[in-house]
Formats: sequence, structure tokens, C-alpha cells
Amino acid sequence: MSDNFYLKDDEREIAEPIQLNEQESDIEVKRIETPHAEGPVRRSDGLLIHENDGSGETVKLDEFAFVGGLVTGEDESDDNGKKKKSKKKKKKSVNPAADGRRFKKKEEKIESRQQRKQEKEIRKAKKINEKLHRKEVEKLNRRLRPVSRKTFNSLGIVAFDTKAGTIRKNENHWIKTYKLEGLNPDNRNEFIDELTRFLSIRARITTNLTMAGSGKLVRTDFITFFVDGEDYESVKNQLGVEVKTLNSISNEVNIVPVSLNAFMNQVRRNFLYEGAEVDFENLTKKKADWKMDAFGDIVVKDDYFTSNEKMGACLQVIQFPSEINEELLSELLKINKPIMMVTDIQPIDDETNDDYKRVIERRYNTEIEAFENCFINVGFTVVVITENSELNNKVIDAVQGLFCDRNMVISPVYGNTADVLESSFSYGIRDYHSMRNIPVGQVKKLVL
Repeated sequence: MSDNFYLKDDEREIAEPIQLNEQESDIEVKRIETPHAEGPVRRSDGLLIHENDGSGETVKLDEFAFVGGLVTGEDESDDNGKKKKSKKKKKKSVNPAADGRRFKKKEEKIESRQQRKQEKEIRKAKKINEKLHRKEVEKLNRRLRPVSRKTFNSLGIVAFDTKAGTIRKNENHWIKTYKLEGLNPDNRNEFIDELTRFLSIRARITTNLTMAGSGKLVRTDFITFFVDGEDYESVKNQLGVEVKTLNSISNEVNIVPVSLNAFMNQVRRNFLYEGAEVDFENLTKKKADWKMDAFGDIVVKDDYFTSNEKMGACLQVIQFPSEINEELLSELLKINKPIMMVTDIQPIDDETNDDYKRVIERRYNTEIEAFENCFINVGFTVVVITENSELNNKVIDAVQGLFCDRNMVISPVYGNTADVLESSFSYGIRDYHSMRNIPVGQVKKLVL
């Protein structure tokens, strides 16, 4: 195949035809002699036809490259004189398997990108729903009075009900302390037995023995309920059911509500504060820290603590016998020192009870028949207060000996003395407990 081409160099035209021979892989260009032309002669489309050397040789087309819009044997240069590398076209793959793998990989990337996008939208929608839910919960709890930021940081209290004395803590934990009136050794067994049967939430019974001016110990009993819930109305209803059930057990034992000020001032007395009572509602208006006015400064050293020129120790039972001696607590009173006894009670549901049964059966390689609802989670703490270190050591030795004689292991708390003491004195505002499984019928022997 041949065509006629007309060449143009500056203002001069060359009208002589040029013969092009096209072959399978190369195109040859025949050079012509143009003695008066300066520089290379090229076609109107930029193809070099002749260099002014008079050689007349034929040159293969693939030896040429464009530079600055002109075809020469050198690399292309831009306006600043810098060389540019010529772009090479990628060869198309002729391997169907490789093409299939690339296509599959591309599809996986697209699918992964879409999945990440969906997950992001789901997380965004979840955050929006959680935010709306929190706003709805706050609306339901707006009847409660919020505390100051300082109180929240030190005690974890969020808000409270002034009249009922219910305290809302962080993470939707609630506590409510009642005064337990009329409990004595005669009606204790009946009341505690029924309590362990009907109790559906965790409870703490605190017996506080303080020294009166006459030198006699004065006893006060409190019961604290621990509830988890979002809105105050549901928590209030649950507490009402528990109190109604326990009040129906005995005509002699009454569970009496305690106002917030009465409750917090009792906590203050536990920390050995003396003097006039404090109005904690007024402290809230002043944005004060409740801990500064209710919790005493505690200095912990080894197995004892000092607070307001007093010395004491916290002891916890770490091993219970299968049968607890009923004379234990009455013997404990003979020490005739200010003492606090804290009994934590956590009901065990049927599923957890069955799991515990299987663990016992595997450990002792035996089958237990009568096991249903026969165990309950219990913790027992004793706090003693004395005037000096010598007396403190004597009281600790007496308590340990008393429990050891009845096959119980009780030991001073090491490392967590401040946590245990604050939890005991505050009736669970600062919550710390350690519990173990014991037979249900033995709980009554741990309550004075």
C-alpha cells in the first residue's frame, strides 16, 4: 500500500511524493535529499522524513521518539529543558486465569468497602439511639437532685431523692438504706430464714455497736438494698416489693425508711465525727464535696487503721464451716468494745446453683441429690475500734481466736483496708464486698 504525502518545512513546500513501505512489524521510511533544508524535514503530522545529512538511508519508525512536539531520536523535553520519560502502554494480559483472579480481587475490595460503609452507618445510628435513650432516661430521673461534680468524682454519686434517701450511683447502680427495728435473738432466726427465701436482690445487714456514756454498748441495725436499673420509677417499685415482703415476715421486725440527711449523718458518726449534724442538701447547693464532710481521714498501716485519734482493724471471714456455732456472736459481744458486723447476702439463681452443684460433684467425684436452692452467697466483715495499738492487737487476737475455735478462718484485710472500712462505714456508698457460698440455713447465725 502506498500513499502520497506533501511535506512542509517552514514556508517551503515539497510536493514530491514519498514512497512508504508497510510490513508486518516495521514501517520503513525512504529519506530524500533536501540540500537547502535546515534541520529535519517532517510531515504535517510530525513524522520525521529527512535529516539534512544527504545519506539517503532508511530508518525504522520505532527508533524515533517525540520531544517537544517534534520527532527525533532523543527523549522528549518540556519547556524548562527537563527530560520526560515517554509513556509506555501496558500490554493487555492474555492469561484468563490471572484476569479472573484480578477480577475476583477487585470484587472483594468493592464488597469490603461496602461492608465497612454499612458498619459505619450502623455505628452512627447506634450512637444516635443511645444518645436519645440517655435523654429519655434523664427525663424519667429529673425528679432526683443532682450532686456536685466533686461529690460525683469522690463517691460516684450522681443524684438522690431527698425524702426517700435513695441514692443513684454511676453505671445505673442504686442503693437505699433502711433502719431495721425490733430485730433480736428471739425473732432473728425466723426473719433471716424468710429473708433468704424471698430476697431477689443483694442486701447488706449492718449491726453497729457503739459505746454509750454509761459504758454499755448500744445497738443499731440497718439493711441496705443494692439495685441495678435505669429509671428511678422501676427501682422504686422494686424496692417497694422487697420491703413489703420483708415487713410481712414478722410483726416485731419493721423496715423503716431513712431520709438522706439522717442516713448521711449516721455515716458521719461511723467515721467518729462529733458535734452538730450537717445539712447535706445545703451542701449540694454550695457544690461541696460530701466526702469531705462525711468520710473521715483514714491512715492505713499494715493490718490496722487510725482515724480521729482512734485505732482499729477490719477483718473478713475467708473460710466458713459447714455448720456455724450459734454462740459465736454472743461471745463476740463479750469483748465489750465498739464493733461493727456487716453481713452481705446475694441470692443465687437456679442456673448458677446448678453450675455450682456440678463443680462440687466433679471435685469430690460424687452425686448430690438434695441440692436445689441450698446455697447462698455470703460475706462477713468485722470492724473493731480501740484507743491504742496495744489494745488493738489484743482485740484482733481475741476475735481471731474466737472464730478459729469454731472452725472459721478470719483475717485482717491487707492492702484493701481503706476500701473495706469505707464500704462498711458508708453502708455501701463505697461498695466493696467479698463473698462465698454457704448453706442457706447458716446465714441466720451470722446476724446478731
